[in-house]
Amino acid sequence: MEYDPNKSTFLSVDPLAEKYPNMGGYVYCANNPIKFIDIEGKDIYLFIYASKDTESGAGHVAMAIGQNPDNLTYYSHYRKQDGGGQKVNKVGLKAISSDYEKKNFKHGQTAAPTLVIRIKTSEDIDKKMMETSDENITSTWTLMSNNCADVAKDALNVAEVSEGVAFGVSTPNELVEDLFENNKELVGNKTISVIKGDLKEYLKNEPNSVNQVIFGKDEEL
Repeated sequence: MEYDPNKSTFLSVDPLAEKYPNMGGYVYCANNPIKFIDIEGKDIYLFIYASKDTESGAGHVAMAIGQNPDNLTYYSHYRKQDGGGQKVNKVGLKAISSDYEKKNFKHGQTAAPTLVIRIKTSEDIDKKMMETSDENITSTWTLMSNNCADVAKDALNVAEVSEGVAFGVSTPNELVEDLFENNKELVGNKTISVIKGDLKEYLKNEPNSVNQVIFGKDEEL
């Protein structure tokens, strides 16, 4: 939404107004600006797959970027033998949040993501994040520096969201824990929010999966 601070007036309709048909196109933050903020009405999404649902036992994180939830660019990074870096244009949030990978990837996730996390951002940041993700997704998957969690972290870093620092190997559960621990102000004002799943249950049940990444699903810490 374009805003004129001199006139205290919005000059354009919210680009995501169709998502909220019960509100006017010029309504800001559901008429509750004390509780919510909206940075240009754009979103990015993290899709967190639980360890128990993944072949490696290490969990998985994928990401979607875009201005329209029905027209996102989806990134999901794997080892070369598992399909390598996957980038899909023009895919909807609803589809990704279900069993999209099972239906469309030969070696994708076989279950729906346990958590879907939304992060509000801007169109300019979206473009920078996509440039970074395009480069990372075409680079070889490596355990220590370019696994699925590293790709998501690099994108979050571009968006100036604190992604945390891993001690050794980045994992999806470490990423989620650090994201909510290190960005409490953004969580409080709903810039970062969980739109599917139960964050507390995920963090409670998700193991520290570094050993599973290295040794396989049956290995325990």
